Amino acid sequence: MGCNSIKSIYCYMNRPSVIVEDAFSDKVYTNATLYVPEGREPVYAAMAYWYKFKNIKEFDTTGIENAEADDKTATEVERYSLNGTKLMSPQSGVNIIKMSNGAIKKVIVK
Repeated sequence: MGCNSIKSIYCYMNRPSVIVEDAFSDKVYTNATLYVPEGREPVYAAMAYWYKFKNIKEFDTTGIENAEADDKTATEVERYSLNGTKLMSPQSGVNIIKMSNGAIKKVIVK
């Protein structure tokens, strides 16, 4: 309350918390961007007072960004399992691959 210069709010909860009517100023509701987990924008947009945000965007809460599909020059630098263990070669399951261009890819290996 009382912070009028908030530009971004990141909510990691799939189900929004209950907030009071004056939790944010009209300036924040109008100018700030509310970031919510992928697929949860309709839930936030329907909840009391969260719906007042004019800019609601979804984001990937895993923190893993998709690699650019058109970057053909990038090479694999490192590979990890989901629990963070460094892999020396592809392993069954989800592999997280760090590319030379800084991109991170999630790959399912059968």
